Amino acid sequence: MLLIFRSPRPMPIQKPPPVHNLFFILSRLTRSLLLASCFIVITAGLLVGLAGRALAHGSGFPFLFVTPEGVDNDDCHDPTRPCRTLLYAINQALPGDQVRVAAGTYFLDETDLGLLFSEIIPVKGGYSPQDAFTVQNPDKNLTYLFGPQGRDAAELKTKGFILIREAKEIELNQIATASSLNQQAANASTTFTPCLTGTAGVQPCQGINLLARLPLDNFSSNPSAANDVWGFVDQDDDKEYAIIGLRNGTAVVEVTDPFNPVEVGFVAGLETIWRDIKVYQFYNSGQGRWNAYAYVVADQVNQGLQIIDLSDLPASISLTATYTGFMRAHNIYLSNTDYTTGLTQSGSVPYAFILGESDFDKNGKVHVLNLSNPTAPIEATPPFGTGYVHDGTTFVITDSRTLDCAGHNPCEIYVDFNVNTVDLWDVTDKSSPVLISSTPYADSSYTHSGWWATDKMHIFIQDELDEMQKGHNTRLRTLDISDLTTPFVSRIWDGPTRAIDHNGYTKNNHYYMSNYQRGLTILDVTDPNNPHDIAFFDTYPSSNSANFSGAWGVYPYLPSGTLLVSDIEGGLFVLREQGLALTSTALNVSLVGQPITYTLTVTNNGVLLATDLVITNSVPSGTVYISGGSLKGNVMSWTVSSLAPGAKVQASFVISPLGSGLITNSSYGVRARGSIAAEATVEVTGDSITTLVAKSVTYLPLIVKN
Repeated sequence: MLLIFRSPRPMPIQKPPPVHNLFFILSRLTRSLLLASCFIVITAGLLVGLAGRALAHGSGFPFLFVTPEGVDNDDCHDPTRPCRTLLYAINQALPGDQVRVAAGTYFLDETDLGLLFSEIIPVKGGYSPQDAFTVQNPDKNLTYLFGPQGRDAAELKTKGFILIREAKEIELNQIATASSLNQQAANASTTFTPCLTGTAGVQPCQGINLLARLPLDNFSSNPSAANDVWGFVDQDDDKEYAIIGLRNGTAVVEVTDPFNPVEVGFVAGLETIWRDIKVYQFYNSGQGRWNAYAYVVADQVNQGLQIIDLSDLPASISLTATYTGFMRAHNIYLSNTDYTTGLTQSGSVPYAFILGESDFDKNGKVHVLNLSNPTAPIEATPPFGTGYVHDGTTFVITDSRTLDCAGHNPCEIYVDFNVNTVDLWDVTDKSSPVLISSTPYADSSYTHSGWWATDKMHIFIQDELDEMQKGHNTRLRTLDISDLTTPFVSRIWDGPTRAIDHNGYTKNNHYYMSNYQRGLTILDVTDPNNPHDIAFFDTYPSSNSANFSGAWGVYPYLPSGTLLVSDIEGGLFVLREQGLALTSTALNVSLVGQPITYTLTVTNNGVLLATDLVITNSVPSGTVYISGGSLKGNVMSWTVSSLAPGAKVQASFVISPLGSGLITNSSYGVRARGSIAAEATVEVTGDSITTLVAKSVTYLPLIVKN
C-alpha cells in the first residue's frame, strides 16, 4: 500500500453560519473526529507493518531479490526464493525498499529503463545468492542488462550493471577471457577429415568434409576469439584467400591449397568482440595489375574504418589508411561489387554501407561512403534509417516493381535489418534514399540479418534472439517482396536443433548459414517457400543449445567451392561440400525433323575420387532415339570408371522430335560408389530443360538504334 499526502487546498472565506445551523456544525465536527481517529489507527498499523518488514530483513530498509533462476510468483523478499525479472520485483517494492540483482542477463524495455534510476526504490546489480545477496561485487558477479541502445551506460555501471547491445556480448566476453577453449573445439581435427557415417572425427556432419582447420593458437597474434570472415580470389594469380576477424585484429589466410591454409598477414586492431570485413578489387592501369583492399569496421571501440592493402599478396599486407569519419560501427556492406572477386559490376561505383554506427550523433543509422578513391572514401549519403541498423544488403531490380521506387529503373533496393523491422529503401540516388516499406513480423525478438533469394522476390530473415527468448528451434523466415510496399512472411523453416542462426548468404539455390553451436547449415532454397536442410558441419560438437558459441560467419563464394567458416573458439574451418553436380544442355529452339543433341555434364565437386559412375537418361517423351550411350528399354546409360576431384565428364545423345511442341528432358541422373558420398551410393538428378520444336523459324532483320 502506498499513502500519498497532498497539501490541503486553500478554503474560501465563508461567513459564520447562522445559529439555526448549529446542529449541522456539531454533526460535521463529530464525523471529522471519527475519521481522524480511524486515520490514526490505520497509520499506526501501517507503520508497525513497515517496521516489522524492516526488522525482519535485519536492516533499516527491506530488500527484494532477483536472479535469472527465480520465479515471479512471490513478493521477492526472501533471498532463498528470489524473483526472476526486474520489472516484477520493482512492482512489488515500496518506497525505501532496495532491489538487489544477482549475476545474470536481464531484459528491460526502453520505456522501463527510467525505473533503474529511481532514488525511491534503488536497484543494484552485482550480487550473488551464494552469500544471500549481502555483498555487492559487480566485477565478480557480472550483471548484464540487455535492451537500450547504449543509453546511460556509465551511470548504470555505477549501479552494478553492464549495458549490452547484443545478448551474445555476454558469452563472447566470457569466451575471450576464459582460461581454456571449449575442450571439444580444441580437440577437433586440424587436417583433412572426411565426413563418414555422420561424423568427421569428433564432429557431427552431413555432406560436408573438413579440409583443414587453423585453430586460434596457430595464428601469429595468438587471439582469444574469432568473429566474422570474408574472402576473395586475387585476379593477378587466381589465389584464394580468407580474411578473418579476430579479437585483436584481422588476419589473411591463403586457402588456394585448402588442405594447407597458411596465414600470410595480420593487421592489429583494438580489442573487441566485433569485426566485419568486405573487399574491393580493381584493375590499376598505371601499375598494369590488380589492386585489392579490405575494409574493416569494429564495434565498441574507437577504431574507425581500417583500409588494408591486399595488393602485394601473398607476400604481405599493410594498413594503408584509416578513415575517421566515424569511429565505431557494427557492420559494413559493399554494393555494386561481386562477392567472389570484389570487382565492381559493369563499371559501376563501389559504395560502402556503414551499418550500426554507435557514434553519438549517428544513433546506429546507416550512411554510405563512395570508394572511387579506395584509400580515401568520401561520404555519399548522410546517416539515414528508421532506427539502429544491424545489417543490410542490396540488389537491383528492373521489373514492374520499379514503379514503387522513386522514379528509378533500374532501381537499387537496400534491405535494412534494423532490430525491429525489415525496411526496404530505394538507394539508387545515394543523395536521397527513399523508404518504400517497413515490415515487422510476428514473434520477432531481434531482426539481425539476412540475404535475398536469387529470384529477388524473397528475402531470408535471421532473428538472433527468437530461439533464446521464444524457446523454439533454429528459425529462418522467408519474406515475400513481390510487392515492395507490402512484404509479408510467406514461410517459416524450423531446424532440427535449438542452435541460434546468425549470418547467411545465398549462392545459386543454396543458403549458407552460420548456425552458432550447430556450425554451418546449408539449405536448398530452390523454392524460397520450401527451404530444406541438405548439409551441415558442426564446428561446436559439445552442444546445440541456444547460446552464442561456435560458428560466427560463413563465406561461400570462392570459385573453387571451398567454404570458409569462422568459429569463435575453434578458429578458421576450411570445408567443402561432397557430391556430384549434373547438368543437361540443348538448343532452346529446333525444327521438326531436325535432330536434337543433348549434352550431360557431370562435375565432381568433392575432394575425393568418385568411382563406378553410371549416368542415365530416359528418352524424352515425344521423340525417337537416334544415338548415344547404351539403350535398354527407354533408358540410355553411360559408365565412367572414376572421376577425380574437380574434374568433369560429358555424355551426349541425339533424338528426333516426332512433331512440333515442347520437348522436355526431365529424367536423367548420375550415381557413384566409393568415398565421394561417404555412403555406399550417391545419386544426383538434374533439373528439367525444355526445347521448343517449331515447324519453321522466321529471322527478323537486326535493327540498330543510333
